[in-house]
Amino acid sequence: MAEHIPLFENFPPVSKQQWIEKIIRDLKGQDYQEKLVYTTPDGITVHPCYTREDKPSLRQPLFTHTHWEIMEHLVVEDPQIAHKAILHALQNGATGISLEIQNELNLSELLKDVELPYIQTIFHVQGQSAWFIQQLNQLIQQRGYDKKSLQIAVNLDYIHRVLQTGKWEQSEKEDANQWKQAQSLLGDLQSVYIQGSLYHEAGASPACELGALIAHIHTYLSLVAEDDPQLQTLSRLCVEIAVGQDYFMEIAKLRALRKLYALLIEEWGIEIPLHVHGVTAARNLTVLDSYNNLLRTSTAAMAAVCGGCNSLVVMPFDQPLKKPDAFSLRMARNIQLILRDESYMDKIADPAAGSYYIEFLTMELAEKAWKNFQEIEKQGGLIAVVQQGSLQEEIVKTAKAAEKAFKEGKIILVGTNKFPNPAEKPELMRKTTTHDFADKDLQPLIPVRLAESIENERISIS
Repeated sequence: MAEHIPLFENFPPVSKQQWIEKIIRDLKGQDYQEKLVYTTPDGITVHPCYTREDKPSLRQPLFTHTHWEIMEHLVVEDPQIAHKAILHALQNGATGISLEIQNELNLSELLKDVELPYIQTIFHVQGQSAWFIQQLNQLIQQRGYDKKSLQIAVNLDYIHRVLQTGKWEQSEKEDANQWKQAQSLLGDLQSVYIQGSLYHEAGASPACELGALIAHIHTYLSLVAEDDPQLQTLSRLCVEIAVGQDYFMEIAKLRALRKLYALLIEEWGIEIPLHVHGVTAARNLTVLDSYNNLLRTSTAAMAAVCGGCNSLVVMPFDQPLKKPDAFSLRMARNIQLILRDESYMDKIADPAAGSYYIEFLTMELAEKAWKNFQEIEKQGGLIAVVQQGSLQEEIVKTAKAAEKAFKEGKIILVGTNKFPNPAEKPELMRKTTTHDFADKDLQPLIPVRLAESIENERISIS
C-alpha cells in the first residue's frame, strides 16, 4: 500500500479575505471591485477569485470521456475536388469530416475509399434531403455497414433554416412534417441534429444562447413524441454549439449545456445520449491582421475540449476573408493535433471539475439559462417566440451592446481596434453583405462579427 504523503499539511489554510487583501496589495491600494469585478450581459457578477467559502460543495465531473473527434469542415462544390480534400484531411490527422453539400451529387463517388465505420461524419444538406437519404441508405447497404455502429449525423434542422433565412420552405406545419418524414427514412441512423451555433454568432449572451438551445432541443423532442411518445426511435442527439474566445465562460457554457440537457431529459423521463459538436465561432474573428485569428481559434478550441465537446471543428483563420486554402486548413487541423498530442488534453475527463471559479460560472449560467428556457415555454415555445420576434430582439440588443463596448475599447481585438496595422490594404477585405428583411415570414438571426463596423469604415475611407 502506498504511503500517504501529506503534501499540503504544512501550508496553512487561506481565507477569502486574505486573497482579497493580497489582490488589493497587488493593485497598490486601488479598488479591486472597480478594477476586477464585472457583470456579464446575463447579470452574473464575476469576481477575481473564488474559494470554498463561495462554493462549499464541489461537483462530480460532468462527463467521463477524454477523447474527441478532430473534424474538418468542407464545403462540397465540386465532388471530385471535395473527394480529394476528404482523403487528404483523413490522412493528415482528422478523425472525422463535416460536409456541407449544396447540390445533388453522387454520394458513392464523393465517399469513395472513405471507411465510414471508423470516422465521425456530419452531413449538412442544403434544400431537399430525400435524394441524399436515399443515396446514403443505398451506400450503407451496398457496403454492408451496420447502421447502428456508424457515427453519422445528418443535419435536417429546419428551425435553424427558418431562423437563418426568415422564411419557411412551405409553412411551419409542412416543414415539420417533412422533417419527420426525413427523420423516419434514416431508420437505425436516426439521430436529431440541432444546429445551435447561430444564436452565438448573432450575438446572444451565453445564458440566452443556452436557454434558446434547450428550447430548440425540446421542440424536436416534442415533434418526435407526436408519433413515438417514448422516443424509442432516437439513438442520440447531436447538438452543434459555437465556441467563442471568452475562455472560462465558454468552458462553463459547454459544461452548463450538459447540466441543462440532463435536467431536460429527466423531465422527459428518457435516456438519450448527447453528442456535443463544437465549432469555433466566427464572431470574434477579423479580416484585419487575420493571423491573430490563429490565437483566437486556439483559445476557443481549448475551451471546447476542456468543456467536454465530443467532436470539434476549428474553422480556418482566414474564414472571414476568403475561401480557406491548404495552408489555413492545415493550421486548423494542427491546432487540435497540438492540443491532443502535445498538450495531452485527451488524458483527463472534465479538467475544470472542482475549480471554484468555473464551477460558479457553470452553476450561474445553468440557472439563468433554465429560467430563460422556462420563459420561452411560458410564451408558447421556441417557434412561437421567434415568430413573435422577442428572442431575435433580445439577441440584437445584446449584440448592439457588445458592438458599442467594442467601439469604446472595452472589448479588444488586437489588430483591429487595438494596435492596428495602418499599412494593411483594406481593399483585400470582403465587404459585409447587406440584408433585406422584406418578404420574410419572421425576423431572421443575422451572424455579425464584432469587427465588421470598423472594417467597413477602413474600406470606405481607403
